[in-house]
Amino acid sequence: MAAAVPASAQAAFPNRPIRIIVPFAAGGNVDLQCRILAEKMGQLLKGTILVENRAGAGGAIGAEAVAHSAPDGYTLLGGSNGPMTVSPALRTDLGYDPLRDFAPLALTSRAPMALAVSKKLGVDTLQDFLALASSRPGHVTVASSGTGSSSHLVLIDFGLTTRTSYEHIPYRGASATVPDLISGNVDGVMTEVSNISPAHAAGQVKILGIAATNRSMLVPEVPTFAQAGVPGFIAFSFCGLFAPARTPEAVLQVLSRAAATALTDHEVRKKFEDIGLEIPEAQETAPASMSSVLKRELEIARRVGAAAGIKLQN
Repeated sequence: MAAAVPASAQAAFPNRPIRIIVPFAAGGNVDLQCRILAEKMGQLLKGTILVENRAGAGGAIGAEAVAHSAPDGYTLLGGSNGPMTVSPALRTDLGYDPLRDFAPLALTSRAPMALAVSKKLGVDTLQDFLALASSRPGHVTVASSGTGSSSHLVLIDFGLTTRTSYEHIPYRGASATVPDLISGNVDGVMTEVSNISPAHAAGQVKILGIAATNRSMLVPEVPTFAQAGVPGFIAFSFCGLFAPARTPEAVLQVLSRAAATALTDHEVRKKFEDIGLEIPEAQETAPASMSSVLKRELEIARRVGAAAGIKLQN
């Protein structure tokens, strides 16, 4: 890693603690993975990396703070769909632009979306579910983690793709949807596979499909959407590290290489797997890959938000 940047940059950076701003409360997937990475990257850089939670407005408060911080590499963002694609697509009052105001460092994880249903609904396959939805347009209830959330947009996109419609039931967070799905108060839920896999494993709910290219290591018996008859539908939550735009290139190289090296560590990978996160392949963790994912997901969020007429305010 050290050989990839000029000696002057190595000597100068870092010479004080680095902060990773997590724009959500402690305990969620973004927070947990940033803490795992901070520890390992700190070891690689022979310095201290601290994680600071700055929640609010769907992650926009923390993201704006990083966008306006000094572009010196000492303040980074643990960015995900919420502040980097959903809010920019649905809000007109943001104080930052995700493409203009940030320099991507690394794509650190993906968490595939899954569609799960209540056992009381009486369907066993994705095609059965689509047939039921087609026979009862707008009456099958499907929960998400909130209006305008990434899971809500995925549900809308799923409906557009399959030409089906649902009664959307918004919740305050993904974990709140699970008890009502188990009890049958809602028919289905669109959520990250890691959120619903324990209930599926316990036989309390049934996951019908994974919106990913490959099956999930958490529920390998569950088909992908393509295998279940909905080809080409890919949806996931992502997380990546970002620095403010205009951060010196030599500093960006030090940070991105530290992140990429940390993601190859066996212990780091095991910790990510334990919380249901998929680490992209080595070539996919690069800044260019994070940039491509960001542009793609932002375009999808804008398209789906416009189609559904969704606009949010702080």
